[in-house]
Amino acid sequence: MRIDLEENIRHRIILGRVGDNDTTPIQFDARAWESEYGDGTLNLVAKRNGDAEPYPVLLEYEAGVYTWTPTDADTAYAGSGEAQLIYTVDGKIKKTAIYSTEVFPSLIPSSADPYQPYSDWLEQMIAEATNAAQSAENASESARSAAESASDVSALVEVARGYADSASTSEANALTSEANASASADRASSKAEDARQSALSAQASASGASQSAQFAQSSATTASNSATRAGDRATRAETAQGLAETAAATATSAADRAESAAEAAESVFTFTDSGEGNIIIARGND
Repeated sequence: MRIDLEENIRHRIILGRVGDNDTTPIQFDARAWESEYGDGTLNLVAKRNGDAEPYPVLLEYEAGVYTWTPTDADTAYAGSGEAQLIYTVDGKIKKTAIYSTEVFPSLIPSSADPYQPYSDWLEQMIAEATNAAQSAENASESARSAAESASDVSALVEVARGYADSASTSEANALTSEANASASADRASSKAEDARQSALSAQASASGASQSAQFAQSSATTASNSATRAGDRATRAETAQGLAETAAATATSAADRAESAAEAAESVFTFTDSGEGNIIIARGND
């Protein structure tokens, strides 16, 4: 049999016959409550026919489903009884409807101790308490180890803080170096621009110098040609001068000879004007 706790219905649960033992599992699906209220603990109390008070019942748990497998102590008395589930979460309590249980009669009565359910429940509680104590001791040991680890971590944190301070200082120095490098880069860029402008000026000057050199070379060539022509003229002038001097000497010589001839002629001939524009030449002795 399987009962969903969310239904909240007064189910009739058949436990079997008197003396039945571990043969009729009954499942209670608590997943809806776990989803709604959170992880908690589900307890079952039952009351057999004729009991004045309910007793706790052992449950097995797996993946949100609790299972009650009645023992021969639960089926000790024939007749109708009751059962109810109680779900607790951090002080919150949620109860199901009171279910009706039924045990059918048998010719052979149950040989179980009617108080066995209490003993079973008590043994489970003792076992759980023992496990809880062991868990607490383990937790205490873990806490001590955690404290020691925390102390070690604290020391490591201090070391890390020192590294962090050093890293912060290094970062500040790096930022300063970066700023200085940026300024140096700006200055280098400015100088590079100045150098580029100087290179451009030098290139322009070189171009002008090249043009001036070409012009000077052309002027030198022209001067050389003029000098050559002047030399030729000077040579021709010297030659002409020589010729002129020769001609002058010749003329002087001719003049001298003419003068001598004239003198000789005068000594031989007499020149007389006839008055009519005619010159009469007569030998001196005539």
